Amino acid sequence: QNELSYERQVRIEQLTSTAPFEYFSSLIVEGYQKQIDELRQKLSENNEERTLLRDRHNEIKRELTLTKYKEELISLVEERNELIEQPAISLIEHQHEIELKQSIDVENQTDEDIEVLHEQLNDLNDKNLTLLSQIESQHELKRQK
Repeated sequence: QNELSYERQVRIEQLTSTAPFEYFSSLIVEGYQKQIDELRQKLSENNEERTLLRDRHNEIKRELTLTKYKEELISLVEERNELIEQPAISLIEHQHEIELKQSIDVENQTDEDIEVLHEQLNDLNDKNLTLLSQIESQHELKRQK
């Protein structure tokens, strides 16, 4: 019984001596656990914020790329339009030159036609005079007869 009593005494001492340690130990563990939970929460919030920032960064990058492509497209369209307009302007200039040359040719041709018609008119007048003269001569001859 002494032995049982001794074991009981040892156990009581162990319990009383470890109880405050376990109590403080559990308080420390709870404190650390609370800190760990808070740090995990902060880490989760930071990860969410990082994800939002990354998404926003990607969105801005995409917008910048789109803006760059739009500007390049506008530049290419303007360049294309200039290239299209150059031959059109050149064609208009050539057509104008051709019209001027044709106009000059028409004027030259018209002048030549007028000259030819004038000569023909002179020839016809000469022939007419000759015919008139012949008619008069015939009339004269008839009268004399």
